[in-house]
Amino acid sequence: MKRALLVISLLLSGLAVQAQAVFSTMEAEPKWTFGVRAGVNLPWMQVIDRKNRGMRVGYHAGLVADYGIIKSIHLKTGVLLSQKGFSDTPTTRRAGAVVSYKRKGTPLYIEVPVLGSYRYSMSRHVQFQADLGPYFAYGVGGKMEVTFDDGVGNQSPDYFGSESSYRRFDVGVQVGAGLKVSILYLGVAFQGGLFNINTGTSKLFNNNLMFSLGADI
Repeated sequence: MKRALLVISLLLSGLAVQAQAVFSTMEAEPKWTFGVRAGVNLPWMQVIDRKNRGMRVGYHAGLVADYGIIKSIHLKTGVLLSQKGFSDTPTTRRAGAVVSYKRKGTPLYIEVPVLGSYRYSMSRHVQFQADLGPYFAYGVGGKMEVTFDDGVGNQSPDYFGSESSYRRFDVGVQVGAGLKVSILYLGVAFQGGLFNINTGTSKLFNNNLMFSLGADI
């Protein structure tokens, strides 16, 4: 009986130590960190009841701030300049014939994520991070490029211009993961839009894959 109790006690102690390694309620040090982020976007547009508008290559860059609530839980935010949009090849009728054309949207947003971030220290200098939370964005520029093979009817109006049907405000959810090695950061994230950004008949939602590099101080 004593041996069984001893074995159970040792097992519980081991589990407690392991749990503390995975999730620590100790005070975060330092409380605040700041950094820079830049990388590649792979955005596309989800269209309800129709074919999605295809993926293109964009970019993001900006500043981030991180507050340690406890060692394993942080709050991460920042301000990013992020180019999203889509690229596809729809068709239209011209002079009685069906012709295809290239359409590319390149909207530029000021974006603020507000993320809860789990931290796990794999070693003294390597840390795993998992993030989840909303992002808020406001469109500040970009173009809607329309290109025909013969050059007739080509257009490049402002994406958020007076005749545009696209709303400037966007909000969505962001989920991601990354590794921090010393001061360097490498991460990937997915953003799913929750707000219909179109004032027309079709419901359109921004989606985006982000690949980021950065450094913290």
